[in-house]
Amino acid sequence: MLRYSMIRLFLITVTLFIIVSMIQFFGNVVMYAKWSSPHPVIEDVILAWTQYKVFLKDVFLDWDFGNSYLYNQPAWQLVLSKLWVTVMMNLAAYIFYVSFGLILGVFSAIYKDSLFDKIVVNTILAIGSVPIYIMILGLILFFGYTLFILDPLYTQVGDGLIEQLKGLIIPVLALSFWPLANIIRLTRAEVIDELNDEFILILRAKGLKRHQIIFRHTLKHVLTTLIPEVTNIFVMVLSFSFLIEIVYQVPGVAKLLYDSIVTSGGFGSTVFLDLSNVIVVGMFYAFLGLIIGYINDLILPLIDPRIKMGIKR
Repeated sequence: MLRYSMIRLFLITVTLFIIVSMIQFFGNVVMYAKWSSPHPVIEDVILAWTQYKVFLKDVFLDWDFGNSYLYNQPAWQLVLSKLWVTVMMNLAAYIFYVSFGLILGVFSAIYKDSLFDKIVVNTILAIGSVPIYIMILGLILFFGYTLFILDPLYTQVGDGLIEQLKGLIIPVLALSFWPLANIIRLTRAEVIDELNDEFILILRAKGLKRHQIIFRHTLKHVLTTLIPEVTNIFVMVLSFSFLIEIVYQVPGVAKLLYDSIVTSGGFGSTVFLDLSNVIVVGMFYAFLGLIIGYINDLILPLIDPRIKMGIKR
């Protein structure tokens, strides 16, 4: 297990290095080609390669990813100052849709074909099928402009911690409905399948009650199937959060990434890469997706000791 963990960490590091290198190199190629369009492409590639070597030297020697042109400060410090909002939003959404998805999925399977099951399945799946950009607009309209209980935009939220956390309710809900519907569907199907297995009949013959069978035995098998799917769902939700931050004006790293790519002017918007910001934000998103998959792989053996990660037979 330790050897497997170390190999995974090494592969995560290599993957991040490749992603950062591609963003830096090809970003410079694009910008050089834009600035010097009459020049041959090969000259732009040579200039980008020279700049890439300087970038690697600064990163490995000083952990310097460069300065932001837009904000005139180190890109690393700038991203860190906006990081907590994005992390809190995605973490709160993750806890919400995983916990409620498991609970509702298990009880829907237990009370299969009941009124509760039909209400949960039909309602959640209907809501989860709504596109995320429609969902966030609907929540803003309902909670912000109809009930007046939440701020319609994050920019109107106060500076206090409670106000900032309250401002995350709408984006967290908008992020959660699609994964919630998927986790309920997967959990319900897996629990129903497990309850029809032969070993359940043996456990019932031994006198175990239904809640003991589900929470001691069935749920363990369900989680071993569900956790890898949750990793894929999290990566998808992470990409959705980019749009949510733009629409709701959440001052996180996704909003920073958008502002670092699209520059507004008097004649409209144009693409201008604030490359240092783009590199650090891209590295953050890649790291977050990779580390969640790594943590989920480490959780699997804790749920089911029969699973040995990294064992070859």
